[in-house]
Amino acid sequence: MSEDSNLPLSELLRPKTFRELALPDAHISRLQKMLDNQCPANMLFFGPPGTGKTSAARIFLKARGDYDNMTVDGSKDNGIDSIKKVEGFISTFPFTPGLKIVFIDDGDFLTKPGQACLRGLIERSSARCRFIVAVNELRKVDKAIRSRLLCLHFAVPKDEAPRILKRIQDHVRGRLVEFGWSFDTERLDRIVAENLTDLRSMANKVDWAFGASRVPFRTGGAT
Repeated sequence: MSEDSNLPLSELLRPKTFRELALPDAHISRLQKMLDNQCPANMLFFGPPGTGKTSAARIFLKARGDYDNMTVDGSKDNGIDSIKKVEGFISTFPFTPGLKIVFIDDGDFLTKPGQACLRGLIERSSARCRFIVAVNELRKVDKAIRSRLLCLHFAVPKDEAPRILKRIQDHVRGRLVEFGWSFDTERLDRIVAENLTDLRSMANKVDWAFGASRVPFRTGGAT
């Protein structure tokens, strides 16, 4: 049993591919093409908490490698000084050929001066770097920044909800089987359906319903 088995289910189920996100097939296809071509657009992911914005960004970061990406926590590193550190990262040579990636999580917490600094940096760095910004509240992001980024809404369109729901239900069932969990399929599918727009909340409720069946990882010692 892996030590990862002690992680909360919300982390164990964190999407590692775009198809594990509750997004329309067209969005998934475009994101996958960007990943395959190693040339993402400058993007702004927006939508409520738990919709997979950070997970989508991390898929790009992992593919780029440990040394040619940078993550900024906008909830605390939100001023001009933090953005200037980003500029320093971008100015260094990459370890491998290709574009660097800067991910700004909780970008809606950036101060106005921080956003103004970022706006210019996005333009100056277009030949060397791509930016992915994740926000919960789009209205807090300056329109000048929005115009420089491809804005992607993390939401479940009503007309595609049945197809997306089936994909996520199949994924969650498969993962729980991999983990060795016991579960009632009908109840599990209902929880997923009721929480499709918040993957984190969905995982927490699945954990509450079936987590007693998990086998904890033991590091050793007396038993």
